[in-house]
Amino acid sequence: MLAVVASVAGVLVSRRQPRALAQPARRRLGGEPGVWLAVVVLLVLANQVLVTIYMMRVRQGDPQYIARYMPSGWFDLADHGSAIQWLAARWPAPRLLSVSVLRAQGFLELPFGLLSYLTVCRWFDQRLYRRLISAPALWSASVTYTTVFILIEWLLHNPYTRDAVIVRVVAGLVVPAVLGRVLRRSDGRRSWRVDSAAGLLVFAASTVSLGVLVLVLYDTVLIYSLGRLSTDMPFAVVAAAVLVGARLGARAVPDRIAGPHVDVEITAMRQWFLLFFIAALPIRYALGFGSRWLAVALCVGFALAASAGALHDVASRKAIRMAPLATRLSAAVLLSAAGGIAAAAVPERYIEIQLFAGAGVFVVMVTLLASLLDRRATEIRDRHRTPDATANLDSELAPR
Repeated sequence: MLAVVASVAGVLVSRRQPRALAQPARRRLGGEPGVWLAVVVLLVLANQVLVTIYMMRVRQGDPQYIARYMPSGWFDLADHGSAIQWLAARWPAPRLLSVSVLRAQGFLELPFGLLSYLTVCRWFDQRLYRRLISAPALWSASVTYTTVFILIEWLLHNPYTRDAVIVRVVAGLVVPAVLGRVLRRSDGRRSWRVDSAAGLLVFAASTVSLGVLVLVLYDTVLIYSLGRLSTDMPFAVVAAAVLVGARLGARAVPDRIAGPHVDVEITAMRQWFLLFFIAALPIRYALGFGSRWLAVALCVGFALAASAGALHDVASRKAIRMAPLATRLSAAVLLSAAGGIAAAAVPERYIEIQLFAGAGVFVVMVTLLASLLDRRATEIRDRHRTPDATANLDSELAPR
């Protein structure tokens, strides 16, 4: 419930556009969240190398002294290749690398989570992204995420818990200040947003592929289990290829004015991303450490609130009747939800995989059905072009 309150408060206080987002004449990669996300991933990988060196030199390759405090699957170290052995043999003062175990990475997990979410929102809508990197929203998310991280640290209590909590607090103070400064360097794209069914499908492919890459990182380096990398690498390669193709394809999607049904979907997703930002991490950990039903209820509540706002907004902007529009979209959503639930019901090792599968199928089905409804509405409107027929047309397309 605190996550809901924080989300609503963050939305209300971030409605004004930050003044620091003046557009430069040319693109700046230093303002792209995806660039900084890649930097954080490289730092996490480097920390994993340091963990391996520490285990080899100080713990004789046996991580059980700390692994026994963690859930099953953690600290599955990779076989020590010749390069790691060469580096480990020459590394000075290896005992100082103990900070790389359950502490240094604690600092990196906050920017990793924030930048992953912001990257997706950057792909979706420029204005949405600007609102999320405003100081109120970014600091609210940092406080919420840091609180959740500290609670999880306490649940997984180990000899490093006190140090890890201090690191988390420092990260919660430093990360939003630094990210807020660097991300407000706009990249020069003045009005980028997903505005069509084709754009939504490309966006869905981008988001799911990035989600797969995040899960691969979680299954390997984020839980100190680089030994699984060879097993997960094929999935990472395919996801990376899809991601690159989707982002290149996004540049080729033509600008179009969305029909009312697709417009409602786009507007609802924008509102949902805005509401979900601050509550994302609490809901994610509620799936594993809290109540799954509460997490699902929060997601559904956000979706209903976003959908209601989107219907009202689109009906007002396009001067169309809301009731018939809502009726047809409700049928499309229910059909798509059935497909999403079926996809999510396939057993997987991580619940996030099931959620990605279900959400991906749901978004694709809703997009296709909404596009078909818009096409049908256009055909009806073209068929009733005469003034008398148009005046008598009892549909959501008739003017108020």
